[in-house]
Formats: sequence, structure tokens, C-alpha cells
Amino acid sequence: MLLTFSGILKYNKLPLASVLKEVLEISQKEMNKPVEIEFAVNISHNPSERSVLNLLQIRPIVENHEEITQDISLIPDNELLISSNMSLGNGLIEDVYDIIYVNHEQFDSSKNEIVASMIDEINERMTALKKNYILIGPGRWGSSDPWLGIPVKWAQISAARLIIETALENYMVDPSQGTHFFQNLTSFKVGYLTINEPHNQGFIDWKSISKLPVIFQNQYINPCCLSKTVLPYYWMQNKESVE
Repeated sequence: MLLTFSGILKYNKLPLASVLKEVLEISQKEMNKPVEIEFAVNISHNPSERSVLNLLQIRPIVENHEEITQDISLIPDNELLISSNMSLGNGLIEDVYDIIYVNHEQFDSSKNEIVASMIDEINERMTALKKNYILIGPGRWGSSDPWLGIPVKWAQISAARLIIETALENYMVDPSQGTHFFQNLTSFKVGYLTINEPHNQGFIDWKSISKLPVIFQNQYINPCCLSKTVLPYYWMQNKESVE
């Protein structure tokens, strides 16, 4: 059995194509840029009932016109604070001087929901100060399952400009891919890296980070530390990047 939807696509049993075209035109006009949409259709086989089109999401398609002139492959590892061979997109982030990270040495996934609340409070402070930061933590950021990562909502990390997911020896979770959460990353031009140090896939210079001055530290089992440095941060797409 082959499902082709030819009744809709070829014979116009349901004027789906024309309706979607109109939706795209209206959305593009309102957002002032090209958009992509997600939709679902409930098709009625009863002539007396109407079929229903449900719009699930309308999102802007982001264009990046930045040109990266820095060849990051020429930078020695000992001059890097963070390195990854898996990224989402490419670009240049400037004027980011703060790092919020989950203490990997005391990480306990049973406390992930508590950590999400802690990060929410710090994010509010950073937003009030109009400051952005780099966010680092084990597992999936924004996971609906708190055992797989820190279950933050987008509003709780809205001031983050670079989000990094890490792996631990006893806590390895597949990278987050294809979620609505990550649509926000591309829409707001937020960088995303995956680092799996146990498998030698990227690294974080924890020794240097631990020496940075701590502005804020929480008393919970999973403390989040807000540290300050003065380094530009690059993230660059390559052949192993997350699609």
C-alpha cells in the first residue's frame, strides 16, 4: 500500500496548497521575513462536515550574513577555553563575559529541577543588568524529562548567548536535536555546542574556569557559578555539526 495524498495534492479534494500559500504570505508580511510553518489537518470524510487546518507553529527563517574571517583551526588548544566538533550553525558572538555552569563534580540528576529554578533566578538578574552569558551543563538543556538534563524553559535562559551540553562518565545523553527548543536558538542567533570529553569529542578547560572570580554561587548540591572573563567566543560549523 502506497500513501500519496494525490486526492489532495493532485485533484484538490481539499484546497490545502492554496490555504497554506495564503498563510505563508500573511505570516511573511507580518514578520517581515520568510517563515516556516508546522501544521496538522483533520480531514473529514463526511460531506456535511468541514476539514480543519491547525497551525502548530509559525517561525521566522533566520538569515546569517556574518562572514567568519578567523580560521579557528589555527588556534592552539592551549589558547582555547572551550572547543567542540559538534555545533549548530556558525557565527561570531561578541561582548559575552560571563559563564553560568553546573558544577560537574557534584552533579546529581535528581536535583535537575532545583537547578532549573536556580538558573531562572540568575537569568532574571542577568536580564535586569542587560548582560548575556555562556551556559554550560550536563545532558539536554530544555529537556521535558528532568532525568535527561536541566528542564529549563526558554524564558529561564533567555539571556544565554551560547549554550553548551556536556557529557560525564556516568551521564551520557544524546544531544538535543530537532526540538522546538532549538528553533529558538536559531531564531535568536544563540550558539549551541555539544562536548563529550569522556569520548574525546571537544573539551572545556575546567581548570582555568575554576580560577575565574566567582560573582555568584548557590549552596545546592548542583551549584551554578557565575564567573567573569574577557574572551571573545566563536562557534563554527563543520562536517560533524548537528543538523
